[in-house]
Amino acid sequence: MEGASRALPAVGMIMRKLVHAVDEQSPLADAVAFMRERGVPGAPVVRGRTPVGVLTLAELIEPGHDGSPDDGYSLYYQLDGDVEPPRPAPGWRPSHVRVGEVMRPFVLSIEVGANLVQAANRMLSEGVRRLLVRDGTELVGQISCVDLLSAFARLFAPEVGLVSEHGGEGGEGAPPG
Repeated sequence: MEGASRALPAVGMIMRKLVHAVDEQSPLADAVAFMRERGVPGAPVVRGRTPVGVLTLAELIEPGHDGSPDDGYSLYYQLDGDVEPPRPAPGWRPSHVRVGEVMRPFVLSIEVGANLVQAANRMLSEGVRRLLVRDGTELVGQISCVDLLSAFARLFAPEVGLVSEHGGEGGEGAPPG
């Protein structure tokens, strides 16, 4: 294949730089309002700019869980943003609780310089749909499986006869040939 020797772009070239993160010392009530306002099912938890965990509505539903990776991965990594997240249990009040007290204290991430295949392999091996992107210990972005799929489609479109990602020669919507 002609493009097989081509260098793959780094994750940092296609990642989303806007990450809705919450500080581990933030009041939980503020974090819940933050997530609701932005319509996100979860958020990375940071200490400064270093990711230290994740907070999802699952942690609000079961605030006493031990947060171990054995519980399964947080909804943040599994869900896409347009999926309706679970709702917190009725009557539970996060008024005096800090985010760091209920977060899941592990982070799935990849280095900004990793290539797209490495990111795809990490998502596949972990069974997740997104990864946080870091530069050393600093959170610099996030990447989803949709971001990867779009990048692969753009990268290999010329080799399979696609002109544009919205139809055209060889693409969806092309007239039958």
